[in-house]
Amino acid sequence: MAEKFRSFLKVLRIEINRRLLNNAVTRINSTTEKAQGTLTNIQNAVAAKYDVFAKQIRKDISSIQKNVSQLEPRPLPERVVKWWQWYQQLTGLDIVELSRRQVILAQDKLFKSQDERRLLNREVALINDKLKEVYSELIQTKRDDPKYVQLTILENKSLQDQARIMSHLNLLDREERDHFTQLATAIKEYHDSQTMSAQKYKYLSILASAVVAIISLTGSMIYNNRKIAMIKNSMHSLETGLNARFSEVLTKLENNGEQDTPSETNNPSRYSYSYKQIGLGILGLYTVIKALFYNSSP
Repeated sequence: MAEKFRSFLKVLRIEINRRLLNNAVTRINSTTEKAQGTLTNIQNAVAAKYDVFAKQIRKDISSIQKNVSQLEPRPLPERVVKWWQWYQQLTGLDIVELSRRQVILAQDKLFKSQDERRLLNREVALINDKLKEVYSELIQTKRDDPKYVQLTILENKSLQDQARIMSHLNLLDREERDHFTQLATAIKEYHDSQTMSAQKYKYLSILASAVVAIISLTGSMIYNNRKIAMIKNSMHSLETGLNARFSEVLTKLENNGEQDTPSETNNPSRYSYSYKQIGLGILGLYTVIKALFYNSSP
């Protein structure tokens, strides 16, 4: 009876454990599914936000590229470039620019040689320190010690490296001196080209000023000659008109004199008064024409 009860309890315990295990597995599965669903939702949300952010970035980049393409300076017209090149050749600015480039090239070569020389000096210093360590160990090591041979080999190799670097350093020193000489020569040529360009510009300015003065003087002379010719023509036409008018007046006076009675002929005061008026008119016209002529002359 007791054994049956124990077996019953054992079966009951197994059944309870199995049910608990099934419940635990079910809960774990449900929790896993929920976690996977939540993770999937989070991934989808992140992917959607990433897509929106990526589209915005692409849009901003495209707008920036468009703005940059619009802000890029347009090339000068070919005619302007040709005129500028001709002006540079005329004033010597092209030689100045070429000399400046030569100065920059020689300066870069000199700086490069100096940098290489500094590196080699550092390597020589390191090799010297290494040789000092080797010498100190050689002093402390006996000749029958195997380490002595290794130190001797290391010393020989270090000495070879030192000799190689020293030969290269000597070559660099010579090269640096040559580059320094080239730099000094290039600087001198640059200053000479600047001086020549300044002189050319000065002489061209003087020549241009003289040409402009000659052109302006010629233009003013042509203008004044035309003005004088116009005034002379107007004076000639005015004189012709006055002569015609005076001839008409004299003709009328002669006709009137022939038609007058002897009593009127015996009265000379009338004719003298008419002649005075005519003379005064001629004198006034001559004075006005003369004043106009002198005022209009340069």
